[in-house]
Amino acid sequence: MDMNSEERNVTIRIKEPDGSEPVLILPGKLLRIGNSWNVRYGQDGALYTIGISDGIVSVSREGEEEYAIILQEGKEHPFGISTPYGSIEMRVVPERVFIEERETGLKLELEYFIVGSGKASDKFCLFLDCEYDD
Repeated sequence: MDMNSEERNVTIRIKEPDGSEPVLILPGKLLRIGNSWNVRYGQDGALYTIGISDGIVSVSREGEEEYAIILQEGKEHPFGISTPYGSIEMRVVPERVFIEERETGLKLELEYFIVGSGKASDKFCLFLDCEYDD
């Protein structure tokens, strides 16, 4: 890696928005390239990669069900979920995208709605605290 990139082991604490205790604690990797970040971790047989650059966050899942969503506050994005039974088309509507770099790692808070082919939508939250292990 060059001088502008750095990959470090992290402990990832996934939290609920209304609780201070983590609901899940996982090992992962945090890669910084210039002003961009990649967070990678595995959970339940899937690999998650969260990319952060210029206020835009991408979340991808690799496994039996695969998807990639883009979250940029105020911008709606279409995406599809690939399943063994076919693809499901949806839209993501970000409500809040918050990123904070710290000396000890990175904090990320995402709040968004997923809208399917009907008019119903569900709100999702992903709050990560990534703390350097070394």
